[in-house]
Amino acid sequence: MRRVVPSSLSTPAGLAAVLDAAIACRGDMDAMRARLRIGAATFQQHLSRLRTRKFAEVVTAIAPSLTGPVEARALIRLTLTEPETITAFEASILADPAILKADRLSGDYDYRLWVAHEDFHAAQHWVRAWRARPEVLACRYEELERQFGHEAQGVILHSKIRRRSKSKRP
Repeated sequence: MRRVVPSSLSTPAGLAAVLDAAIACRGDMDAMRARLRIGAATFQQHLSRLRTRKFAEVVTAIAPSLTGPVEARALIRLTLTEPETITAFEASILADPAILKADRLSGDYDYRLWVAHEDFHAAQHWVRAWRARPEVLACRYEELERQFGHEAQGVILHSKIRRRSKSKRP
């Protein structure tokens, strides 16, 4: 496999390499980055170029093997919003495998956490543990019923991509 130099990805041939990686890796973003042998920031820049040219879009879908059947949303209000408290809280979010997604909010709550658990008892244990944390002032927990979808990041290529023929022009 030929290594793609990051600066060459902004050329038409480089964008073609990113598109080829997307096709070969079936849109799996981590696999694409590994195939291209580039860093995360560079990879995001090139995906941004593809999106602005309407060649691709980044999507998120849920992989059923990564989540349990009990899904929920937890709204969290912190006792303090000092930088140290927020940093420690966000580190605990990243370390918790039950949390699928976290959003920072303004208003009555500070965070919205999307979580999944193996069963109802695991969900109840999780919410009791989070409510008992000293930095958590309030935790509103709502179980959700999935209607459709499975989450895993990927790239969708659009049909407006036209591949150049490798034959030489006369």
